[in-house]
Amino acid sequence: MSLHDKKIDYDVIVIGAGISGINFAYRLQQRCPELSYTILESRHEVGGTWSLFRYPGIRSDTDFYTYGFSWRIWKMSTRIAQGHLIREYLNHSARENGIDGRIECNRHVNAAKWSSSSHTWTLDVTGE
Repeated sequence: MSLHDKKIDYDVIVIGAGISGINFAYRLQQRCPELSYTILESRHEVGGTWSLFRYPGIRSDTDFYTYGFSWRIWKMSTRIAQGHLIREYLNHSARENGIDGRIECNRHVNAAKWSSSSHTWTLDVTGE
């Protein structure tokens, strides 16, 4: 990854700190703890869709007992969760598992180049 001419090497770079990115990070930590990783999030906070869309009444269209993480059970009494509750759930899930410390917000991936000779990706990343 190149950030303002800095070279930082990771085994894995996850793009996006939404539900999928956080779930992937958790699984990676559990199954491959020897690998280094970071999560690059273009927005200012964790949450993906639930950070981006905040209109009145936004909620999941799927029950959160099914949609939530199997490794952190949804404990709220409401099955169809409102957006702000989902954001809280994602933030707490990331924090409780040390994933939040691996998230770099305000990072935009501008380009990705593959090297067949070294079997590596080089990312052009901008942001704070």
